[in-house]
Amino acid sequence: MINDNIRALVARDDGANLDWLEADIWKAEAAARLSRHNGRRLASLQAGVLVFAIATSALAGIATAANAAHKTSTSLLNPGNALAPSHLLFGNSP
Repeated sequence: MINDNIRALVARDDGANLDWLEADIWKAEAAARLSRHNGRRLASLQAGVLVFAIATSALAGIATAANAAHKTSTSLLNPGNALAPSHLLFGNSP
């Protein structure tokens, strides 16, 4: 039974042309290497964009909070009200 399977495989692949096998293997290896390189480049670019977005949003938040805190006066009964999140987001509400 195993011999019949082996003979069937040999008969199937008997006419296979292996002249360009090594060249095809190196082409596939080069394509895989290029794909990995492009993937790393894309991941680096995405990480850079993410770092830029986090830094600029943090700086914008700090600047907005600093301006909001300086524009308002402090209350004697609630001195931390100027830095409360609701106050920084919505300002002085009547």
